[in-house]
Amino acid sequence: MTETANSNNDAIPACWRSYLSDKAQEKAQAPSAKKRHPKPNLRSMPYRAYLKTKHWSRLRSRMLKKYDRRCGLCGSGGSLNVHHVDYGRRGREKPSDLILLCADCHHAHHEGRHEDIVAKLDILQVRGGVTAKAKEIAETLVPMPA
Repeated sequence: MTETANSNNDAIPACWRSYLSDKAQEKAQAPSAKKRHPKPNLRSMPYRAYLKTKHWSRLRSRMLKKYDRRCGLCGSGGSLNVHHVDYGRRGREKPSDLILLCADCHHAHHEGRHEDIVAKLDILQVRGGVTAKAKEIAETLVPMPA
C-alpha cells in the first residue's frame, strides 16, 4: 500500500521520500563542497608568482587585444611583453599602468638602452610609421633631457 499525505510530497512514493530525506541529511552534515578559497594577495606575492595568476592572464589578454598584438612602440608583432609603467597598483592595474612592448623594446628599456628606442622611433618616423600613441609611450619610457 502507498502512503498518502496532504503535502507537496503526495506524488513521491514513501520509499523515495525516505531516500531523499537521508540524502538531504548527508548533504547538511558534509562539509560544503563550494568553499570559497581566499583571494591571494596580489600585491604582496612574489612578482613571478603574480605573473602566473588568472588576474594577470586576463590583463595580458586585454592588453594584447588593446594593442592589436603589436608593440606599442615599434609596431612589431614578435615576442610581446606586457610592461608595467607603474607598479603602484599591482593587482588592481589600470590600462594606463601597462604597455605592450616587443622583446627588443622591453629589453632596451630595462637595460637602459634608451638610445635604441629613440633610434627605432627615428627610423619609423622617416618611414612615416610613428603613431601619436608610440610617441606618448616613448615619452613614458625614455627619460627626456631637461
